[in-house]
Amino acid sequence: MRILHLTRPAAGGMREYIVTLLEALAKRDYQLHLAGPVAEWDRSRLQGVEILPLDVGPSVQWEELGLAWRLSTFMQRERIELCHAHGYRAGLLARLAGAMAGVRVIVTFHNFLPPKWQRSLYWWLERIMGPWPVVRVAVCEAIRHHYAHAMGISPGLINVVPPGLNWSTRLPASGSKLALRAGIGLGPSDLVLITLARLIPAKGVQYLLQAISRLGRSFPTLKLVICGDGPFKGILLELAEKLGLSSKVIFTGFRTDALSLLQAADMFVLPSLSEGLPLSILEAMALGKPVVATRVGGIPEVIDHGKTGWLVPPGNAGALAATLQRALSGGAATLMMAQRARQTVLRRFSIDETVNSWRRLYEGVPTLGEVVPLERS
Repeated sequence: MRILHLTRPAAGGMREYIVTLLEALAKRDYQLHLAGPVAEWDRSRLQGVEILPLDVGPSVQWEELGLAWRLSTFMQRERIELCHAHGYRAGLLARLAGAMAGVRVIVTFHNFLPPKWQRSLYWWLERIMGPWPVVRVAVCEAIRHHYAHAMGISPGLINVVPPGLNWSTRLPASGSKLALRAGIGLGPSDLVLITLARLIPAKGVQYLLQAISRLGRSFPTLKLVICGDGPFKGILLELAEKLGLSSKVIFTGFRTDALSLLQAADMFVLPSLSEGLPLSILEAMALGKPVVATRVGGIPEVIDHGKTGWLVPPGNAGALAATLQRALSGGAATLMMAQRARQTVLRRFSIDETVNSWRRLYEGVPTLGEVVPLERS
């Protein structure tokens, strides 16, 4: 089968998942193409995948709809049989191009939709494009129900395929924990928490700093590593200084060896205010790290509170501090919980399971059920 993957701008977990999926599919009986703004992607991992640079934007822009014509021409020339789009914006282009070229379409929703006025626009677009067959897929139940409501369709018209990773190659080889720690100014006896995040307000790192400031007396060797970069970094640096945490918090900036730093830490924390299904949690659990995260998006679908990790309400520094206190004091029980989580993630979120799900969907496209209008709020 000749399949075109179409993507909007993607970084972090979304990009990693798409590349991992393409790597796995390339080993099966598929001829693969990738279109989108992918100039910075790692071509060494896309052996056998034909690349079409295409300036797909992150949101709907009417003047860019001419891209659909270029895409349809490409589909016809390359005899594409199926277009698998990643993201709602890419999905609109795929449906337009697919209608012109007679190509079947699947759309994967990786994240939540943007502000309410744009969701209203998408609702009307869905009404207009409703007759054009498409198979919709979400990476988790939370995103499935979000899109169903936003687009005015039945949740039953959206499938769920959780992301999978190739754990045999994704996880770092065991290295010297002491050397990794020393490389960023940590000591062998430090109690190290780490978060991996783009530094923007929605990642909630400000609440994590506030929580850490409440734990100093109970855990004098506690250190926090913030791995990532972004426009909110300056404000977070000022907040850390204001809270008296300058000696307790390490800002590493963007690191290509983020997973090695995660391996050298004692616990992973994700204080986000909004998330889809973050791969960083899966990676932390696969490395056997205890995880504390907020109860948002698809995170509760991964963490069974009190059994495979801890969930806290978003934007609540007090609750986060109390939960961290409990987790850090848990001793053997905390480590057993982390091992239970590791076994669960390695089983449920493997790329082999994901590819099997996609193979079934690819063979069944398209199936168009009745669109059920929902009330907009």
